[in-house]
Amino acid sequence: MSWSNGSPRTLSFYCALALVSVSKAQKHTRGYVITGNEQFLTAFLSAKTDSFMKLNALKQIETSHFTEIDTHVNALFQWDQQIIDSRKISVPNTNNMILQGTDVLGNLSQLLLQLKN
Repeated sequence: MSWSNGSPRTLSFYCALALVSVSKAQKHTRGYVITGNEQFLTAFLSAKTDSFMKLNALKQIETSHFTEIDTHVNALFQWDQQIIDSRKISVPNTNNMILQGTDVLGNLSQLLLQLKN
């Protein structure tokens, strides 16, 4: 990969890529909770791996806020895993748990959008 020395365009691009990957992971979490279809779990794990790859790329150009970004992403993936585990053991109201995960994703989105601009 080539970097433009942290130029706003490059930073904006990698923030967007990271956000898309994390959003896909959460989408697959919702799919699993709603349907119980195990294919969503496979897609979730793939999107999660992709997210960490994108975050590592972002870390190379954005070090000043990376700890905060990493904290948000880890919180989101921990929450997603709790939702998945709850669905697996048939915890009531698992669908309501998704809404709280959406809030965590919203916080991450705001942070990444601030960095993009």
